Amino acid sequence: KYYGPKPAYKKVIFKAIPEEAARVAALTTGEADVITAIPVNQRKKVEESGKAYLTPQMGAMIYLGLNTYEGPFKDVRVRQAANYALNRELINKALFDGKAILCTGPISPRTFGADPSLKPYPYDPEKAKKLLADAGYPNGFEAKLSYPTYMSQIQEQAEAIAGELGKVGIKLQLEPLERAVMWENYKGKKLQMFLYWWDDAHEPDRYVYSLFHSKSRDYYYKNTKVDDLLDKGRTIMDREQRAKVYNEVDRLLYEDAPWLYLYVVPEVFGVADNVDYQGRRDGFLMMQYAKPKK
Repeated sequence: KYYGPKPAYKKVIFKAIPEEAARVAALTTGEADVITAIPVNQRKKVEESGKAYLTPQMGAMIYLGLNTYEGPFKDVRVRQAANYALNRELINKALFDGKAILCTGPISPRTFGADPSLKPYPYDPEKAKKLLADAGYPNGFEAKLSYPTYMSQIQEQAEAIAGELGKVGIKLQLEPLERAVMWENYKGKKLQMFLYWWDDAHEPDRYVYSLFHSKSRDYYYKNTKVDDLLDKGRTIMDREQRAKVYNEVDRLLYEDAPWLYLYVVPEVFGVADNVDYQGRRDGFLMMQYAKPKK
């Protein structure tokens, strides 16, 4: 007795296939009709299969968080140095075929409120070394980078980042963690550097408040000015005024650098040729809109 249009299919089965290659194979062999979380390096296989096509969905904004409460990353110069040390363009070409969108700050470039005047941190290893020396680390230092093993292409990303930071003296020990362990360590403030992701959503409050407001998580960063702006952004109805508030948040966090700003990887669904389904920008898998292709 649903009030809206009746779905085309009587029954839908959701099945977990954790391994990426097996998930793609399920689509191309007809075992699955729609799949998600397709790594960039597997997408060509879907397109060339003659059995399926790709349709866009919401992207994944990958970020590298820093513990700003203790150790070297308490110093903003060290945090900025790490951003200057990272060759984002090289990583984008090597891992994502140049299809990732480089981030300029904590707000995805595709999200309302991102400051259009900001540019990604340029690759400048000499500036990074100078900032490290000014902060008291002329020979660099050792740090631990933690990441959850379930994220797509995560090992490759961690190794690429470690290689880049190592060139300026930030020597990383890589710590891959099972999903639940990673989450518990994150909540327990046990991490020094950590790779995670958030949906590349339309609305900035959806993730910026959760990740940066001290009354939300308060795990690794606190800035009362950012808190005030995020509170203000929740109370303004005028769209242009809201944009100005989030532009300022973007600029403040760009300068304070509590993250290494990385990239947005546009995600896709793989869909069997006999199914008509278009992915949604909000990323939800709404199968009531799927129907047989005529």
